[in-house]
Amino acid sequence: MLASTTKVLAAKNTASLVTLQTIAYQEQNTITHSAPNNMLDSKVELEVRPSIFTLIDKMKNNDNVSHEMLSQIESELPPLNAAEYYLLNYLSAYISYHNGEIQKAINWANKAISYEEQMLQSQLATPLFFDIYLALAKYHSELGQYKRAYDAKRSYMNRYSDSLMNMKDSRIKALDEKYGTAIKQNENLLLESQNELKRLKIKEAENEKYIQLRNLVILSLVGLLFLALILRQVHVSNRLRVIAKTDALTGLFNRRSLFKKGNLLVNEAVKEGNTVSAILLDIDFFKSVNDNYGHDVGDKVIKMVAEVGTETIRSRDYYARLGGEEFAAILPGASLEESKAFAERLREKVEQLDLSTINIERKITVSIGVANLAQVTPSFDILLHAADEAMYNAKEQGRNRVCCYQPSETTAST
Repeated sequence: MLASTTKVLAAKNTASLVTLQTIAYQEQNTITHSAPNNMLDSKVELEVRPSIFTLIDKMKNNDNVSHEMLSQIESELPPLNAAEYYLLNYLSAYISYHNGEIQKAINWANKAISYEEQMLQSQLATPLFFDIYLALAKYHSELGQYKRAYDAKRSYMNRYSDSLMNMKDSRIKALDEKYGTAIKQNENLLLESQNELKRLKIKEAENEKYIQLRNLVILSLVGLLFLALILRQVHVSNRLRVIAKTDALTGLFNRRSLFKKGNLLVNEAVKEGNTVSAILLDIDFFKSVNDNYGHDVGDKVIKMVAEVGTETIRSRDYYARLGGEEFAAILPGASLEESKAFAERLREKVEQLDLSTINIERKITVSIGVANLAQVTPSFDILLHAADEAMYNAKEQGRNRVCCYQPSETTAST
């Protein structure tokens, strides 16, 4: 117990000794930049001479600043004011820091801050003056004085927030001044309108019928305007819904719409005991069309294939572009054989397309895969995947043909 008490007292004595050494160091390095009392004036914002701004810019650019430069400014006339002494001390802190004298830099910074009570808050709430707190936080942090660094950083953030508020208030004031003139002009116009109204009242008996007719026309125009705006909004909303569901190039349903409708039709088919088929179509050697004729011609080929499909499908079928040169169709109530027959008609029509109008002399063909819900687990994803497998079989067998999905024994048992 006695040993513990001795250690505590020793620690306190050591802390006191450090404090006294710090005070002695600060007194030894007392700042010489002091403002005479007759130059202090906290009722107006104090001007800062250009030579100081020049050194501040050097400091911000991490250029060399020396005490000789500061001494030269101190010797200038007229005598320095509190704001200028503030900045000179800030510059001295910068110089000391770059000379590796961090504690001395803290002393300079604190000396600069001591001039705040002699300056207007509006002037202090500018980055030129409150940036010193950020520097002070850095100095304390490098000496491991994290509590003081935190306090300095918090002071900086508070002043930064005040600066933003002042900027906001200034902008609002400028806007008020700007639009104040417009309001006065509007008031003058209103006054003129009121005088005109008084003159009109003299002739009210003669003009009553005309005024009623005029008001009726105005109300009608306003009503028509609102109706036009509502109709336009409805049109825009409908157009956005269509865009969300359709492919921009062909006008067909897009992949998202296909999967949404496909899941719905498969669920209905399972629930009602009906069937549904899916076909997947891919344009053969389409890359060579783009490479040899350009993407504009390729887009025209895609649109022509889309039109052929639209003409071939039944009214209740669902035809969509999956992306690139791939198309898909959902055929509700169609058996595998019926779907294959439809796919053959579609393949033949594509092969018979006259492409001379877009300067293509060769034929365009498609490979088509067909699958029926009875062949797979009742899921639209699986159904479309089966049609995709069949389509790749058509590709492997030479293209320009229709292949039906052939479940493997493993798939069938599953």
